[in-house]
Amino acid sequence: MPQRPARTWPRRWPRPTLACPLPPSKCPLPTSKSLARRRGFCVSWGVGYVTFARNPAYSRTLGPNPSRFFMTTPTQPSLQTALNEELKRELQLTRRLLERVPTEQFGWQPHAKSMKLGTLASHMANLVGFLQMSLQGAETDLLSYAWPEKPADTDEVLRRFDVNAQNIHQALGDVDDATFQGLWTMRRGEQVIMTLPRTAVARTLVLNHLIHHRGQLSVYLRLLDIPVPAIYGSSADETPAR
Repeated sequence: MPQRPARTWPRRWPRPTLACPLPPSKCPLPTSKSLARRRGFCVSWGVGYVTFARNPAYSRTLGPNPSRFFMTTPTQPSLQTALNEELKRELQLTRRLLERVPTEQFGWQPHAKSMKLGTLASHMANLVGFLQMSLQGAETDLLSYAWPEKPADTDEVLRRFDVNAQNIHQALGDVDDATFQGLWTMRRGEQVIMTLPRTAVARTLVLNHLIHHRGQLSVYLRLLDIPVPAIYGSSADETPAR
């Protein structure tokens, strides 16, 4: 009878980890599928993982006893948790740029059609609160929404940013799957501006939107000859010239 070829693993897959429900001293784990079967284990293979479990009823003829089959799968974080962790990193990077915005330059703009520096910083601090806005109901009317006053200085921008950042972390930690995947509408009176899932609000309207304006702010700081902090790598202002 021809021997079954050994299992080969594509390089892009990690070598499977081994798990056993018994203490390590009582459950020496085999190093191959064939060796596991000879030692009386049930073997469960999956993409990137393998599980061995003791099976006293195992025999070469009957194979694994289904009632004793043991299997584990990798746990996946919820979408809310994954987004929350990503937001923590991005908000920390964003705050570093906002800290360097000079109050005396709030009225500066690189072009007549561009936002003023103070307006841009204020917008970045406010948009972090969009997710909490979407969780307050099925829709939000911008005409009746109580917008906060424009910050007078950089310290006020940072305070608002920090409050909204804390609120968004709390919101992502508390929201259930059904609500988070539900639809939310933004309107201006009778005009519907957008309708999208709250998952898209968190990803697109908050995170991607914030990253977009953070890049814009980094250009503003460069044009004003203000040292730009590192974001996704080194910065010429923080790394000595070679």
